[in-house]
Amino acid sequence: MPPEMLGENEPPVYSDGVEFPGEGETRPEVAYSAAYAVCAIAAFSASRTRANSAGAGPSAFWLRIAVVCAAFAVLRFIGAQLTVNDAFTDFSRSAGLTDWQRPGPYIMIAAMLAFGAAAAGLLLFGLRGLHRSVVLAAGAIVVIVLLALSHSLSLYLPIRILQTDVGPLTVSRILEALLLLTLAVSAIWFIRDAQGARTQSG
Repeated sequence: MPPEMLGENEPPVYSDGVEFPGEGETRPEVAYSAAYAVCAIAAFSASRTRANSAGAGPSAFWLRIAVVCAAFAVLRFIGAQLTVNDAFTDFSRSAGLTDWQRPGPYIMIAAMLAFGAAAAGLLLFGLRGLHRSVVLAAGAIVVIVLLALSHSLSLYLPIRILQTDVGPLTVSRILEALLLLTLAVSAIWFIRDAQGARTQSG
């Protein structure tokens, strides 16, 4: 993997957690925190919706998604992502680490490999029996976690790309909004189909 894929020279620095490249002075953290809270509620509702006794597996999945979304709602509200980013940046600079000497790229690769192994297991053993909304939501939550890691681990090139301006927003904020919409729609889709199947069986 070329050095510029995950890290290049000095990591970017967000000095006060207020001004991002391309984002001006406004940080809509509260709005994104609320969006995660809405997704957590939708996922929890999906976990409580069963078409029949076979719904235990999907219910456990949706409950985990609800917990993850609730955690992200809190982390987004308090700006934990920037705090972790600053910690990784300070550590790398104080130790004189650059490029692949830094821990961030290796943590990111490990996360990608772990999610890749989980996806492979899902494809091999469980995909056929899963509702398509579950697969869609699983993909969305994986990308959300990787997106958060790319910001938090002080990765030079990914942050530069994600903070590129697209109108009044950035690539990162647009992508995150689309992923949150995907999660909410997936939960609603699952609830609708589960309730419809329960009505038909009744």
